[in-house]
Order: sequence, then C-alpha cells, then structure tokens
Amino acid sequence: MAVVRGQAARAGAAQARWAGPRGGLRLALVAALLLGGAGCSTRKIAYQLAPRFLLSWLDSKLDLSRAQKAALKPKLVEAFAWHRRSELPLYATRIDELRARLTHSLCEDDLRWFRATGEDLGGRTAEHVLPAAAELLASLTPAQVERVARLAGEDRAELTKKQAMPVEAWVREATDADVKSMKRWIGSVQPAQRKLLEDHQRRTRDDHFAAWQERTARMDELVARLRAGTGPAALAGITDELKRMGEASAHPTAPEAVARHARQEAEGNALMAAFHGLATPAQRKHLDEELVSWRDDFRELAAAQ
Repeated sequence: MAVVRGQAARAGAAQARWAGPRGGLRLALVAALLLGGAGCSTRKIAYQLAPRFLLSWLDSKLDLSRAQKAALKPKLVEAFAWHRRSELPLYATRIDELRARLTHSLCEDDLRWFRATGEDLGGRTAEHVLPAAAELLASLTPAQVERVARLAGEDRAELTKKQAMPVEAWVREATDADVKSMKRWIGSVQPAQRKLLEDHQRRTRDDHFAAWQERTARMDELVARLRAGTGPAALAGITDELKRMGEASAHPTAPEAVARHARQEAEGNALMAAFHGLATPAQRKHLDEELVSWRDDFRELAAAQ
C-alpha cells in the first residue's frame, strides 16, 4: 500500500544521488517514469526504447552536439543492458519478497527491509551510471553549463512558488498527487486513507521544503564547479563533486539535516504502517495483481536479452 509509495520514493532518491543536471542519467528513475503509467506490454516496449528516449530528453535540455550524442548513445545502451541483465531479475525477486511482507501487519523489520532494499537497488544503479554522468558533464561547453544553471534556477523558482502557497492549499495539492499515484497501485483510496496522507503532508511540510532547499543548494554547488571549468582535465573533480553530492544526500552530517532525516524516516514508517493497516481486501488484491504484473514484466525483459 503506502509501502510501495514509500519504497519507491526512497529508491528514486537513491537513484538520484549521483545524478547530473536535474536528473541527467537517472537510469532507473527514467525507466520508472517510462513504465509507471503504462500497461504491461507498453511497459516492456517503453523500457526497450528508453535509451533513445533518454538521449532525446538530454538533448532537449542541454542541446547536445553531434559528437556528444555519438559518445553518449553507446553508454546509455550499455547502461540499460546492464540494468536489464543485472537489476531486473533482482527487482523481480524483491517484488515477491515485498508481496510476502504485505500479507501481514507491518513490523519494524519490514520497515527496515523496505528502506534498505530501496537504498540498495537505487544505489547500485546510481553507482553504475556515475562515470557516464561525470563524462557527460565534463564535456559540456560554457553555453551548456548555463543551460544547467537555468534548470537549477527553474527548480529554485518552483520551490519558491510552492513555499508561497497557503499551507492548506499546498497540502491538498500534495495529497491529490499522492492519491493519484496510489490509485495506480491499489485502485481506489478511502476517505480515512486520504486523511492519513493529508495529515502526513501537513506534519512534514517544513522538512519537505528544507530538503528541497538543500537539493537546490547542492545543484548550485555543481553549477559553480562546472563554471570553474570542464573538459578532460576537470573530469576527476566533477566525478568527486557528484560523489560528494550523493554522500551529502544519503548520509548528511549537519545536525539539523541528520535530525530532519530521522524525522522523515519515522514519519514515513508510521504512514506506511497505518495506511497498510487500513487497506481493504479489494485494495490488497489490486496491489498484489499489480505487483505480479510488474514482476512478470521484469522477468520477461530480463530473459529477452
């Protein structure tokens, strides 16, 4: 139930640890976006076309040169081949483990498993694509670096816009997005479940924006690093910067960030357990069927190498 939402969110954050400009080369995240709203056969087609889609998306954001696209294309093909060969079978196995855990009330061990699984799966992908992400960033021209800066500025402007919203208007908007996502997994959301989501968004609003603010600050630091120079000589420094960004996101050291992560983890665990406890038999059945569909797609894609 909300387990899926929480696990997916953590996996997405882990996958983004070493991402480039506003998500460049977020391999597994892009795959999830391609697959998330589609039927099973469409999901498989989308995954097969994902390298081409991602190259086109990056080109639209960065205005890649012919040489940059020629260098990047085989790296994307390799990354998805690796993901299909090494990760999709693991995803299928983890889905069955998830299904087994959802048959009973969630305990602390289940919540630890969700967290560790999301971080492991996302972290593996992020680590694999890190070299390609760094090489792409190191190849950027000054004009392309300014495109990255504009993307970062757009994200900051969106943060400012959301922060300026009346609290209850923001809570409704965030909850509506949660409900829309949950309906894809469980078919419907009951009033009591929606209230859980609303209360969660209201309690965690300040921490949500603080985390967003930290993310924009890290992007500003990346832009500053790119403005200091790109090219082959800058590759090692850019790689180190991406690693540092990932570590800062996954393992903060500032006391206020450590405390916020602990609060967010506790709130997320409480939400997952409570939402799962309110799940109806029909919702549980819908979720299990959806998970089986994803598992089978992952197995078929992995077998069709």
